[in-house]
Amino acid sequence: MNNSQQSIKVPQITASFWVLTILLAGLGEGFSDYMGHTFHQLAFPCAGLALIIILAIQNTIRHYNAVIYWLAFFAASVFGTMIADLSHGKLGVPLVISTCIFLTIQIIIMVTWRISEENVSFFYIVKGSSEAFYWATVLCMMALGTAAGDLAANPMRLGFLNSGLLFCAVMAIATVSNQLFKSDETIVFWIIYILARPFSASFSDWLAASPARSGLGLGAGTASLIFAVLVAISLAACQFTAIVKRKTG
Repeated sequence: MNNSQQSIKVPQITASFWVLTILLAGLGEGFSDYMGHTFHQLAFPCAGLALIIILAIQNTIRHYNAVIYWLAFFAASVFGTMIADLSHGKLGVPLVISTCIFLTIQIIIMVTWRISEENVSFFYIVKGSSEAFYWATVLCMMALGTAAGDLAANPMRLGFLNSGLLFCAVMAIATVSNQLFKSDETIVFWIIYILARPFSASFSDWLAASPARSGLGLGAGTASLIFAVLVAISLAACQFTAIVKRKTG
């Protein structure tokens, strides 16, 4: 059965897709820190187990399910953040090195995906190997985004807010270049998608970090709550829009 005959396992790329991607990536960053501060050594295995269970459920369904998909995305965000924090905070790997390692792994995954499937387009992610490659890409991009965001904020001394603005600017440049020069849409999508993680993570850390670390000092719990409220508002707006479309359609 080819890709065209199978059900796509990912959402359509709309404004709500990008909003939820950014908000849930940021929520995962803050919630990961909150879990680490609250549950300590239990946080990492619990987050890993939760991700495995949700991905197993995601693998059993035959088509895109919004609840399961976004739960898996959030769980990957939490666990990916923990992987990056573990490599730097516990293992002592410098951020520049961990960022390069995660970037290399990211490239290897996507090149292998391209060679194996002959297509890395988001529009052709279906049940099977393409979905496995996709979730491996998502998990790696979460770790990469955390490491890159921390690298820009600390060793590069930009601070969390300026780091977020920097990643936002690069995303905007990629978007504009696609419109002006008709760049390869698949490449542009993955650039923006991967950069969305350090963009949102930087703002999450900015809310949570102490003023001494260029943050607002709200704490990881409060930062997570802010992102959770924004996610809830976004989901409610999406549901309201869908109801209106059905009634007017």
